[in-house]
Amino acid sequence: MDDPGTPQPPPPERSPSFEVVDSNRHYMLGRDEDGYTIWRTGADDTEPIRTFPVTDRGSEEAFATYQQLTRSARSWALTLAKWIAIVGAVAWALSGIALAAVYLGFDENGPGSFTGLVKWAQVGQSAAYPLAVGAAFVYIVLWLDRRRAPGQV
Repeated sequence: MDDPGTPQPPPPERSPSFEVVDSNRHYMLGRDEDGYTIWRTGADDTEPIRTFPVTDRGSEEAFATYQQLTRSARSWALTLAKWIAIVGAVAWALSGIALAAVYLGFDENGPGSFTGLVKWAQVGQSAAYPLAVGAAFVYIVLWLDRRRAPGQV
């Protein structure tokens, strides 16, 4: 049984000289004597979603469209992990800066605000660190998963 993520070229009787130029989980860029075609991978479509002539301009447009479609098809989880890593890293850095400012700016014999600020800075740093590292790990795992070869399990 075929993996739904594995690109499937058009049937041989339709285009005997079909060549897969590039493919990923979502789209496949192909070329035959009639021009360049973009197909949705794993779909039961009998027609390509876009076609381009066999010219220099057609080649450029085909590759640009293929790349644009590929970028837009990225998983929401990948985007979410990326933003969690960014926000977590910023929060971690800011809480570290705040903690340093608290240590430098307050005397422990002063009002009770020093203890409260230290607690909040430690809470922020303690929460942001695993968030940033965990999201970065998830992002890397998803990034590597997206780059495996078609048909590879």
